[in-house]
Amino acid sequence: MKKRENNLISNIVKSKKAQVWVETVIYTLIVLAIIGAALTFIRPKIREIQDKAVIEKSIELLQELDLKIQSAGAGISGDKRVVKVYISKGILEFNSEENLIQFKLDESNYFASDPGINVEYGDLILLTEKKSNLAYITLTSNYSKIYDLTYNENNQIKTFSKSSTPYKLAISNLGNDEFGRIKINLELIN
Repeated sequence: MKKRENNLISNIVKSKKAQVWVETVIYTLIVLAIIGAALTFIRPKIREIQDKAVIEKSIELLQELDLKIQSAGAGISGDKRVVKVYISKGILEFNSEENLIQFKLDESNYFASDPGINVEYGDLILLTEKKSNLAYITLTSNYSKIYDLTYNENNQIKTFSKSSTPYKLAISNLGNDEFGRIKINLELIN
């Protein structure tokens, strides 16, 4: 009889230990599911906040470039200004064929404006386009009326992408073109 009682007690103890392990596993799975669900909703919001910060920094960058271009343009032929350009996300494009400087951020969770509507920030134009549930944001500085932009003294399109180190750009006044616009050259320096 004693042996049966010991087996019964042993089985009860074992089943309680097993129950504790089963409960621990179930509670762990529940917590992980809750964390996963929370991340599903929180992660897009975090990306949206990050993209908003990128757009704000890019507006500041384009305004700083504009000040350097105006400063070089106000000087005499040969004047040169240097600016450091930080790009953490997106691309910066110098389109000297159309005399535009653009910052583009694709697949953003942040809608900087209503889709399809140009919004002016001083001399900058912000355009948000919607594709599926994501925003494609373009910031544009148009210099075609005052300046003739070149990159390495050529009419070309030069794109700068995300980099862990800043780009160092020289902005130079090359005098006037045949239409009376000031020729501004941009070039990458080391």
